[in-house]
Amino acid sequence: MINVKSTIQSNVLDMFSGLFSFLTTKFRKSEKTIQQQQEEKDADARFLRQIGYTQELYRGCSPFMSLSFCFTAVNVLTAISLGFTYQMNRGGSGVAIWSWIIGSFFTILIGFSLAEICSVYPSAGSVYHWSGMLVPLRYAPLASFTCGWFNFFGNVAGDAAFASGFATMVNTAVVLDGKSSLSTGEQVGIAIAITFVWTLINTLRIDKQGWINNIAAFFQISSVIIIVIVLLVMAPERATATDVFTSTYKNTEFSFGYVYCIGILSTLFIFSGYEAGAHLAEETRGATKAAPRSIVGTCVCSAIFGVVYLLALLFVIPDVTTFMSANSGDNETINLAVAVFQSVVPDGGALSLTILLIVNLHFAGTSSMTVTSRIGFAMARDGIFPFSKQLRWVWERQKIPLVNVIFVFTIDSLFLLLQLVSETAFSSIIAVTTLGYQISYLMPILFRCTTARHTFHLGDFNLGRFSIPVAIISCIWLSITSILMFFPFEYPITKDNMNYAIVIIGGVVLIASIYWIFWARHFFVGPKPPYIIDPMPLPPGHVTAEDVSTRPVPNPPITVNVLTAISLGFTNQMSTGGSGVAIWSWIIGSFFTILIGFSLAEICSVYPSAGSVYHWSGMLVPLRYAPLASFTCGWFNFFGNVAGDAAFASGFATMVNAAVVLDGKSSLSTGEQVGIAIAITFVWTLINTLRIDKQGWINNIAAFFQISSIITIVIVLLVMAPERATAKNVFTSTYDGTGFSFGYVYCIGILSTLFIFSGYEAGAHLAEETRGATRAVNIYKIVHFLFIYIMNTNAQGIIQGSINTELSYIDYLQSKALDRYL
Repeated sequence: MINVKSTIQSNVLDMFSGLFSFLTTKFRKSEKTIQQQQEEKDADARFLRQIGYTQELYRGCSPFMSLSFCFTAVNVLTAISLGFTYQMNRGGSGVAIWSWIIGSFFTILIGFSLAEICSVYPSAGSVYHWSGMLVPLRYAPLASFTCGWFNFFGNVAGDAAFASGFATMVNTAVVLDGKSSLSTGEQVGIAIAITFVWTLINTLRIDKQGWINNIAAFFQISSVIIIVIVLLVMAPERATATDVFTSTYKNTEFSFGYVYCIGILSTLFIFSGYEAGAHLAEETRGATKAAPRSIVGTCVCSAIFGVVYLLALLFVIPDVTTFMSANSGDNETINLAVAVFQSVVPDGGALSLTILLIVNLHFAGTSSMTVTSRIGFAMARDGIFPFSKQLRWVWERQKIPLVNVIFVFTIDSLFLLLQLVSETAFSSIIAVTTLGYQISYLMPILFRCTTARHTFHLGDFNLGRFSIPVAIISCIWLSITSILMFFPFEYPITKDNMNYAIVIIGGVVLIASIYWIFWARHFFVGPKPPYIIDPMPLPPGHVTAEDVSTRPVPNPPITVNVLTAISLGFTNQMSTGGSGVAIWSWIIGSFFTILIGFSLAEICSVYPSAGSVYHWSGMLVPLRYAPLASFTCGWFNFFGNVAGDAAFASGFATMVNAAVVLDGKSSLSTGEQVGIAIAITFVWTLINTLRIDKQGWINNIAAFFQISSIITIVIVLLVMAPERATAKNVFTSTYDGTGFSFGYVYCIGILSTLFIFSGYEAGAHLAEETRGATRAVNIYKIVHFLFIYIMNTNAQGIIQGSINTELSYIDYLQSKALDRYL
């Protein structure tokens, strides 16, 4: 009894000792993290002081939050929905999709140019501040004054556009619910009310707003995926790829060349505000890298998600002319994107999708107002406004420019009230939102490649020798598209459909000129110049010439190519037990593989070596057993990796043979396939003679290519499938191709999933070539597992859902629906 009591006491003491040790370790790690963040903030504050300003706002934005702000402020889902009517009326689906593709390409180039400048001058003033820094000192006040007013005007009008769009979508939801349309006054009231809500949210500290924007970014991505899937799956009819990319609708008397030119303006409006990350630079940690990356990341992500959503809208319109006729004149709906929803999922379904747009508009408006208040704060800080001293006041508790937030709300409300006087005037102001952005983007990029060409110091983010060519292309594009915004949109031209852009811009320029000539030029000196006395050295990574010899080592490559692995193992899955066994094997196998990944990642954090499991086995046993443990584990792992290489090479040859057969030629012999496999292995050997950072970039491209391939195949299967199985069939139907019991079949069916996931410890083998390996490899592994699980559960389910349960996999590949695509 005494022994039992003492044993219990000993166990309790051990438990509390372990708990204390765990909490102490966690506290030390937390303390270290806080210290690292503080050091990072101090470095950012010193850099901000170097370019002329002190740290006044709270620097609580992580790099991901910065990207979320940008992505949410642009919000391609809602912007495309709001501009879809304009796109379809100005040329139909062909004009809409090609305008998007061309506009996206040049917008990404502009984003690169802006990001490069942002890396050197990461301030809340963004383009306003850059314009003053990239010209000779005597021209700085006028350059920054001009650019600042255009950008501030564009941002304020953008806020009003989101608020007005929110009210319009609420009215649409009301009409879809069978009630009467709201009056103009009611819609204006809703718009001002939601702007007030955005103002309240903007009184939160920036890190709290950042978490809201993280949620908003994921919600936007989820909304795009949901809407795309619903449209493609539920559409009673679909257009062909030829119709989508070539069909047009002429609703004007202009030539199609002219229509294509003005049709691209909608894409520019959708992309407006992608420099949001720069306005939040003074509140972002590691801003010299994080802010420029958020600009480029937003442009690229918005282009991808935008084209997916736009294609989904266009593919479910089988005939553009019929669709436009049904939604014009007396039958004209408030928004053609909602009309598409109604044609696919009438009644409650269309209402649900519209509610998704409303929620996204709310998030977009919140982010947009945050950005506008920051450019207003930066301009007030330099004394550009009347009452600048009051407008630049920072609320100490939350470290936000509270008065400027209220100032922005007041101007937005005045813009919205203008609808009660003249809807045409309000629409015209909103229409030139893009022009304000365009001019403000053009000025710093133009100065970068002219007046500052030989004095501009490249920052952490730079384009190297491509910097000037990309800047010149960006300037040409911005100049041409800015001129196009003054052209008429409809013919014949009347007072109701006239493009009033020239009148509005002329009015803004006139007011700004009077203010400049009689007041501002006497006291406004432009952005504060950097310290000249005792200058601080440039941070590490800065270069002063077109030198790009130093490159960061990319993340560990994704070696688990689930797309090809699922494709190679799909025949085995289907012949062993059918779709039910395949999908449940994947879900169960993935879950346990993720758990294994967490366990391996934990060990890797302690022993980040190239030996990986071989090394860990020797380190985790008593010393006398280490040689045998590591020897055994090492041989198994090495053999598995070598066999995996051979499997990929053999799979490559098999797929080449499949392509040859699909092309109508005779099947390759076994010898020919073996030759192809050895040849491709030799090519892989040559590639592996490159330095690891070069291979890393190849793998980065490969990862994006794999993602793009999955998206492409999923869309093609959903769109082109002549028949589709139900969800019940996918998850429950089976195929007895072995004669075993189904319990046994489920057990052996999971082996294919394990084969697909083989090699997920690759990041550990590259630990000695990865910076920050104790953290980077673990984060990489965990994200890698989750990404593979989500992407390929969706992909596998869609592939199986696209296959009629009576067709075999080979029969389906050879069906007419996909024959021309493979």
